[in-house]
Amino acid sequence: LDEGGFGRGVSVADISDELTLLSVQGPLSHQLLAPLVGGGAIDDLSAFPFSTAREGLTVAGVPDVRLLRLTFVGELGFELHMPAGGAPQVYAALREAGAALERRSGAPVRDAGYFAIDSLSAEKSYRHWHADLACGDSPQEAAIGFTVLPKLRREDAPGFLGRDALLAKMQSGLQRRIVTLTLDADGGPGGAPPLHGAELIERDGE
Repeated sequence: LDEGGFGRGVSVADISDELTLLSVQGPLSHQLLAPLVGGGAIDDLSAFPFSTAREGLTVAGVPDVRLLRLTFVGELGFELHMPAGGAPQVYAALREAGAALERRSGAPVRDAGYFAIDSLSAEKSYRHWHADLACGDSPQEAAIGFTVLPKLRREDAPGFLGRDALLAKMQSGLQRRIVTLTLDADGGPGGAPPLHGAELIERDGE
């Protein structure tokens, strides 16, 4: 923080134990979530673009919820950041609404953990920082340039750390690209052999 110049007039406090996160993901996530958000704040999805946030919302009677339109699974989705004490109430409301939605639509609404998100992200080729990307990988190389290109193209866009390096990458062109591979090798009864990361993949003997 000091190196980035954030130490001037800014204090940092660890409030990890005071906050928690629930994620609602899938093609019917908006249909499930919108009725629980007070004041119809997200009824109009066109006014809530991807990768934006709404703050100070009330969800299922719990105030001070920050709602992000964000997904890592390749479908419509939302993250709800909220006071930890309100999470059980929001979760119970989501489960109740999910059960009702499942009865109406026939679409399953299920709990899923972080490993499920990782698997779905891999299928969609959405890269995860903790698993797929490192400091040496650029957004363009990872095929997620859409996350930064608007800020690079706008003349009035604010500066950010790494902007000059990204511009240089764009001007020099891609020298490498991160890709997603689908394996059809026979791995026994379970199909393709499981990969745990950093394995060498050969194609046509190379």
